[in-house]
Amino acid sequence: MKTKLKKMTALIFATAALVGCATAEGVKAGASNAPYAKAGFYTSLDNDGRLWVFPEGSQDLADYKEKGKPARQVRRIAAGPQGQTVISTEMEHINAYLAN
Repeated sequence: MKTKLKKMTALIFATAALVGCATAEGVKAGASNAPYAKAGFYTSLDNDGRLWVFPEGSQDLADYKEKGKPARQVRRIAAGPQGQTVISTEMEHINAYLAN
């Protein structure tokens, strides 16, 4: 009985660790989300349903992929394609994405 319990506990922790790693990586690096992709922009939908937008090739995008969410953030609440909050480091990035 103790052996079964130990195996089950180990399985639960291993599953939790794998799910946690996948979730953390998705938030940090993200992958451009096809439904929200627009030419010249990288988009990433975070776990809270907010849409991050960066111009392709920008230093802000490189920093986002390397370090995660930046300290400087500007937002347009409910302005996204499905009412999401759109976030970036500059309002010009958001305006250009929405106008595209």
